[in-house]
Amino acid sequence: MSICPKIMQSDWCEKERLWSAGAFAFKRKVKDELEEFKNTYLVIVDEVSFASVEDMELLNEKMQQIFDNPWDPFGGVPIVFSGDFAQLSPVGGRPLY
Repeated sequence: MSICPKIMQSDWCEKERLWSAGAFAFKRKVKDELEEFKNTYLVIVDEVSFASVEDMELLNEKMQQIFDNPWDPFGGVPIVFSGDFAQLSPVGGRPLY
């Protein structure tokens, strides 16, 4: 199935169709991996000095969705943060410290 009308068939349309099929396979794989992630009891984040505030907000949001627990931080899963805050700051984001 193509998103392009027959009049506009071109290399771009073919690439778009292949990408769409690939995206579907990718979504299925991610869904399977998320099911495995639901069995997680502890998350360890190493090199936390490279993580930005935005990274932590995204991690929190996604874990709340995965574990269906929007009330607790990180979906209620314990997280161990490790790293050296004297190292480099995150690239392109606000540091946590």
